[in-house]
Formats: sequence, C-alpha cells, structure tokens
Amino acid sequence: MYGAVLGEHLSPKCCYRYAEVGCAYCDSLNQCGLSAQCARFRQGTEHSVELTYRRQLNRHIALQPSFQYINNTEGNFTALCARLYYSF
Repeated sequence: MYGAVLGEHLSPKCCYRYAEVGCAYCDSLNQCGLSAQCARFRQGTEHSVELTYRRQLNRHIALQPSFQYINNTEGNFTALCARLYYSF
C-alpha cells in the first residue's frame, strides 16, 4: 500500500494539488497494481483509477497491460495500453 499527497504550487500554470493511493502485489512471475489519483488544475479537477498487470513470459520478455478510467471536466474517458519489456 502506498500513498502520496503533494500540496500547493506544483506548477503555477498547471497542477496545483495532487493525491494518489494504491496497492501492489508481486510474486516471482507476476506484478499487479491498483491506484487512484486526484489532481486539481486551474481548469478543473481530474480523478482517475489505474489497474495494471505485468507478467514475466520468459527470462527476457515481460508484458504489461494497463487500464485507466479518467473523469474530468471534459467527460469520462478510458485508456488501454500495453508495454512490452525486453531485458538483455
């Protein structure tokens, strides 16, 4: 479990308050995590939730899909991405 809260004046033009809380699980082949964020901007507030999972496929290759739900003054959005890791 982890958490972060950053106070006033991160950037006078953009984000001025940010908070995040989350948790993670790891074993020898898997990593998964869940986090929630809240950011306040001069233009409005944004809330998001991220769920990610990383699987070590073999000694050199790992795959990590991630899903995000984002809510801000512009509406509700979802994002799905995947990272492919290769270790030498």
